[in-house]
Amino acid sequence: MKRFAYVLVIAALVSALAFPAAFAVEQRQIQREDFRYGNPDNTWTSAGGKQGHYLSNQVGFPFAVDVRDHGAVGDGVADDTAAIQAAVTALVVGSTLYFPKGTYVFSDDWTISTDNITIRCDGATLKLSDSFYSTSANSLAVTISGDGFKMIGCTLDGNKANQTIDTIFLRFSGADSAKFLYNKFKDIEYHALYLEDATNFYAEGNDFINCFGQGNMSEVYSSGTNNTGKFSNTHFSRNTSPRTDATNDGQAYYMDGGDWEYSNDTFDNVTYAYDFRKGKHTVNGAIIKGVDTIIAMGMAGGAPEVCASNINATDVYGYTTGSTGIQIYSGRGTLENIKIKKAASATNFTYGISIIGGYIAGSILDLINVLNVEIDGAANSAVLVQGMDNGVILDKLFFRNSATAVRNDTSTRNILVIDPVVDNITTFSNDTGSMQRIYGHDSSFLTLNGGTAAYDNVTSLVVAHGLAVTPTSVTVAPSANVGAVWVTDIDGTNFTVNSGSAVAGASVYWRAQKY
Repeated sequence: MKRFAYVLVIAALVSALAFPAAFAVEQRQIQREDFRYGNPDNTWTSAGGKQGHYLSNQVGFPFAVDVRDHGAVGDGVADDTAAIQAAVTALVVGSTLYFPKGTYVFSDDWTISTDNITIRCDGATLKLSDSFYSTSANSLAVTISGDGFKMIGCTLDGNKANQTIDTIFLRFSGADSAKFLYNKFKDIEYHALYLEDATNFYAEGNDFINCFGQGNMSEVYSSGTNNTGKFSNTHFSRNTSPRTDATNDGQAYYMDGGDWEYSNDTFDNVTYAYDFRKGKHTVNGAIIKGVDTIIAMGMAGGAPEVCASNINATDVYGYTTGSTGIQIYSGRGTLENIKIKKAASATNFTYGISIIGGYIAGSILDLINVLNVEIDGAANSAVLVQGMDNGVILDKLFFRNSATAVRNDTSTRNILVIDPVVDNITTFSNDTGSMQRIYGHDSSFLTLNGGTAAYDNVTSLVVAHGLAVTPTSVTVAPSANVGAVWVTDIDGTNFTVNSGSAVAGASVYWRAQKY
């Protein structure tokens, strides 16, 4: 009997330690043996008598906060704002915020600032209420500012048809090492995903469906120079062609800064696939069907650096008369292994690739390499190069069914066309510039070097080009408006940059080439 009493006392102590009165229902530690994945019938009861719901051990995190335990209904009708906000308040470092199957409507914003939080949805949709109104600035719905955040398997519904203001659905602000995995955005009027000083961001397997709005409304928006990260296997789509639904003309990616990588994206019926305003961007692999513009570089004069390869774009429409599949206004970079084909019904697809210097005041357009690109069906020219003093190398391009293969317009200098192949094209056009065509070579026969030199308050500067031979040509581009710029005295060691005026703090980009 005494031994039995001891057992009872020990059991009571263990029970008190395991389930103290203050033990919160949301902080139940997940036990592998307690439940099966996704089964809502697996429940437990707290010391206070309130029942909670188990999560699958597949979630992989120690603490679960179930929004139902805070009063969420998830029927697509009830306003679950207060319940979601209460669940968010209950989070501690390392918690999982759990949304079981259902549709959770919310009418006001909420923010997660705690580190290492995971939002996990098992067939759940988070939906903006009709006439959603955020009390935060810029009409933000959900903001993530904690580091190490993850969101897995959620559907985010912007309820576009019933909104009266533009809303940013999900913003990452100052968050480091976030992971956004296998989620779905749908029917969002403004920015679906907004990245602001988000570092080491990683997104994989996400869908953006019918999220385009008007003007500069994008599905993914990057703001600020500190953003860094990667997108992999992202899919963008809408139900209508960009030219039969011209009221929705936003961008899939609108990237206004940062250092980003993109791999294996797919696009169906989008207006702009990639709009690179500033920053560094590497694209490797994309399938695009139904598009106005594949890539836009430097539309605001921000001089992005872009390396894009392995892109297959079919059914290219063009936005308005004079439109281009790939538009390059400022920046530098390489386009390689790209196919661009006109849509059968397109009437505005004028140029395959346009490389236009001086279009935007103060812009800098440096060396552009275009390698192994196939362009089919541009109404005017497969490639238009205009207003550049810098070098353009077109290497092994295949031109089909366009009026002109390459059009060199408005005093552009130093265009080098290597081994072009033409099919059903009549001519190359060289209005007033300098264009050379070379056959039987590849780009390895080129010797190149380049860099940046301080051009501070001077009108003449001697620069060492670093080649072992005298360059065939040297091209330069100033960082500020210093008037006309020209190169003289090219020899085996140096060249001289000359300009019309001296500007404090100016610099000059240069490229020397031998071929």
